[in-house]
Amino acid sequence: HTYWADGAPVATSVTQVLRAGDSPEKIAAIEATRHQWAERGTAVHLALETWIRSGRSWRPDPEDPRFAPFAAWIDPLLSWSGWDALEFIASELLFHSPSRDLAGQCDGIYRADGHTILFDL
Repeated sequence: HTYWADGAPVATSVTQVLRAGDSPEKIAAIEATRHQWAERGTAVHLALETWIRSGRSWRPDPEDPRFAPFAAWIDPLLSWSGWDALEFIASELLFHSPSRDLAGQCDGIYRADGHTILFDL
């Protein structure tokens, strides 16, 4: 994915930074299996985002075709008791650092024990 700022591409994405230590074999394996997990990943991310933005009150409709096939992944994620100790600040936040020529998107940001944490599923 290429991010753009002021009409020009941003040189580095967060994904590039996170993949910097990955071997070509690992990257190839991820891409080769994308068709097996991409739809599930999209649904789980959307469920988590919706849940965070709802103030933790939303649950997917068991009949909703976007989420129903992936309930085995979504339900435990939204029910995890570890979320109780966290204060969510943002979900699906886009950011750009012009001085670093870096851009990206994180799944969320939370505060816990005096720390601010960016997270990605």
